[in-house]
Amino acid sequence: MMVRSLYLRKAIDWYLRDNEGHRKLAALKLSTAEWEAIELLTSILLPFKAASQSHQATTRPGINQVFWTYESLFNKLDRLDTAVRTAIR
Repeated sequence: MMVRSLYLRKAIDWYLRDNEGHRKLAALKLSTAEWEAIELLTSILLPFKAASQSHQATTRPGINQVFWTYESLFNKLDRLDTAVRTAIR
């Protein structure tokens, strides 16, 4: 859903801007910070989705495949943690 919303961001913003008089729709408008949060969460979650789909494609994933996936996902999280800590400083 987040990937799709990012793809349709311009259309969503345009639609909500053209219907600003409608109070219920005006409450749905996302700020720039909210769009950035969606982008960040999507970049974090997409590798997990890919790993999940990869394991679902096999009837019995081997321990070597599971361990490699586990290790690569944690490495990505470690790099993200380092990047965030660097950006905060």
